[in-house]
Amino acid sequence: MTGVLTAALALSWVAIGLLAAGYAALTVQVRELRGPGGPAGLAGPARVHELAAPRARTVVLVVAQSCGTCRTVFPAWGNAARLLRARGLHTAVLSADGSAHWELDPEDRLVLQSQLSAPLLLAYQPALAVVDHHGAVRSTEPVGSVRRLEELCAALAADGTAVPGER
Repeated sequence: MTGVLTAALALSWVAIGLLAAGYAALTVQVRELRGPGGPAGLAGPARVHELAAPRARTVVLVVAQSCGTCRTVFPAWGNAARLLRARGLHTAVLSADGSAHWELDPEDRLVLQSQLSAPLLLAYQPALAVVDHHGAVRSTEPVGSVRRLEELCAALAADGTAVPGER
């Protein structure tokens, strides 16, 4: 009986050691991903050249037709986009599901996910993305309500160089 307990105790310590080693390896990988320039082999932020505008940042509302929140937030985009354009920023709507059924201002442009050379994959829609003049995605923020869209756009309009969420 004592031998079985001793073996179980030894196996428990081996398991704890393996878990600690696994945790340490994951911690190293997370730090590498958060480090400057991202993980080895990636050159900085995601790039979507089709959304870039010369000498200005582009604010992109990412929506999907199947998203109920997107349909709720989208009507407020017209006023927000006009405010951003008045401050010298460019605006666009990216349809994540390829739907072209969004009614836009003539100054706004609709880009379908399939038109991008590299997909802009976000875990949430609607989202507000800021793309610099080189096509680098500088930030993405979830937009869960009309109020949040207005807050993010007001912050961008107040200082066209500031990017909410950018570090």
